[in-house]
Formats: sequence, structure tokens, C-alpha cells
Amino acid sequence: MVSNVYVVIMAGGGGTRFWPYSREEKPKQFLDILQVKKSLLQLTYQRFVGYVKEENIKIVTLKKYENTLKTQLPHLQENQIFLEPNRKNTATCILYACHKIYKQCPDAVLIIVPVDHLIMDEKEFQNCLNTAIEHVSLSEHIITIGIQPTREETGYGYIQYTENKQNPIHKVKTFVEKPNISFVKKFIESKEFVWNAGIFIAKAASFINEYQKLYPEITEHFFNTAHFFDTDKEQEHLTSLYSLCKNISIDFALMEKSDQVYVILGNFVWIDIGTWNTLYQHNPKDEQKNIHSVDTIIPKNSKENIIYTDTKDKLIVLQDMKNYLIADYGNVLVIIKKDNEEYLKDILSDLAHKELHTYL
Repeated sequence: MVSNVYVVIMAGGGGTRFWPYSREEKPKQFLDILQVKKSLLQLTYQRFVGYVKEENIKIVTLKKYENTLKTQLPHLQENQIFLEPNRKNTATCILYACHKIYKQCPDAVLIIVPVDHLIMDEKEFQNCLNTAIEHVSLSEHIITIGIQPTREETGYGYIQYTENKQNPIHKVKTFVEKPNISFVKKFIESKEFVWNAGIFIAKAASFINEYQKLYPEITEHFFNTAHFFDTDKEQEHLTSLYSLCKNISIDFALMEKSDQVYVILGNFVWIDIGTWNTLYQHNPKDEQKNIHSVDTIIPKNSKENIIYTDTKDKLIVLQDMKNYLIADYGNVLVIIKKDNEEYLKDILSDLAHKELHTYL
């Protein structure tokens, strides 16, 4: 194993798209979404054990989730845990990780991954990473992984690239975040677009240099604060630093603006377990095309539904229901049309506005 390759797992999200299963106190990364007796975090961590040195796997999460994190991965060393004081989106999360790791290893190469992805054929995934790591080790480029579209999906970001027939690394032309269906059809027809997997590979120094060019005001604050990292004053100064940071994604802050961004095409099955609908698409279904977390259901003339509950001995009876999400967790029962997931955002926003935090 190469000692200067690090994996950064971003695990601080709120998981709101899986509400009410995913809650503020225990969001989806800590849940057994796939019903395999492991959380998404545990599955993601395990994916890289044996690929890089285990102490080089770093997890970025919120300070409030520290105990949950340590419960799920009790063997973690303290220097593997990066604790954010609050959420400021992926641009800040990644910049924090870059500075932390750069301070420990100035020639570090980073693999930055979300926590909620399912990857089949992990050997092929590792081959893809190996090619990307070899490339960025000799350049200042930032590489992202693109996935060939298999359907007309409006919930993903898309990458347009210029094909390099002599090299598996292609220059990125544009990023398009969650286009409407008419654009998606054109993108797929053109064969110039791939799904943005949200996985990034580059040297820590390359990330920091691009941030300094394109996001200079916040980068300067990080430079001024980094000498407190790995000291007993880190959290105190990090809280002040985060109060100055914008809530902005890495795509908007860096990837869409940088001329150093390239893409490698991933020849493996990649699934973003981001919503109830993506869970439905990839889970085994019963004879009426329902997916469910318990076997004690009677679906009379009811098909294509999602039925999830935290009560394992509850009998659930449905009649004449098609294409519904039925999610029964704790003090919340949700029954909405499965294709109307955007409505959940409105509900959560309304609950927060009314300070009904017990339901969040």
C-alpha cells in the first residue's frame, strides 16, 4: 500500500431525503438503509480497508455525531476523526480535510467520497482509482469519476467531457446540476455526458491551490487557523472559522470554475442511495412490486409501494394503494405518493420554521 494515499469519507449530512427514517439525531449514514446489518458508513469504511492503510481512512462528520461514529466504528483512532462544528456543505468539509491531512503529509493524495454510495465490482472500482491516483501524483489535476447513464435520471449531476482517445483521463467541459428531463434526453443522445459520481481524487496541495485561486477569502482563513489543527484548541478555532464560511458545495465553489478538472469513466455499477426512490429502484421486490422492511404485510391490490417501519412485529394492511411511500418511524407516519419526494423538503422546512424539532 502507498503510504501517502488517504481516503476522506464525508459523513456529516442530515439525510433529510430519507425522513422520517433518517432523523437529525441519527441521519441516514448511521442507518442500515440496505437492510444488510451494516450502516452506510460501515459499508463505505469497509470498502477501503485493505486498499489504503487503515489509519489513512479519515471520516468527516459533525461534532454532535462523535459518539454515534465511535459506537459504529469503535476501532477508529482519534486522528481518523475530523469533527465539524456545523454543516457548511461539501466545499468547506473538503477544505478542512485537505488542510488537516496536508499538515500531516504534504505530498498526500486524497480520495474524497460520499458516504451514501453503493459500488458493485469493487476490484474494477479500485482499478479506476489506481489510474486516477497515478495521474494526479504527476500533475496538479483534480479528477472526478463519471458513470455512463443507464436511464433518464434528473436527480443526478452530469459532466460533459472532451474525449481523449489516447488516455482514460478526459478534460471536463461543463458540470450541470440536476437538469430537467428535456436536457437529460439531449445529454444522453449526445454521448458526451456522464453522471457525476461526486468522487474526487487529487493531491491535497492541488485542492488547496485551486481553493486559493477560486475561493480565496475562506482559504485565507483556513491558512490562518490550520496551525491550531491537531491541538486542544482545534474545535474552538474551527467554530470561529466555520462562522465565516459559506454554505456551498464543492461543485459550485471549485469544480465548475477550475480549469484543472478531469474525469475518468468508471466501468462499475454505481448507485447513489440518496432517496426513497433510488432505494426502491435497487431493492428486491415482492410479487406486487412492493419493497418493505417487514414481512408482516398484506397488500391487497396494492403495488409499487415502499413500506418501511421501525416496528418489526407490526402487521400492515394495504388496500388499493399504488406508488406510495409509507414510512412509519417513531413519532412520524408519512403516507405520500412515491413520486412526490420533493414534498418532504417542504414539510421539513415547515417543521423547522415552526420549531417543531421533535419531528425532525
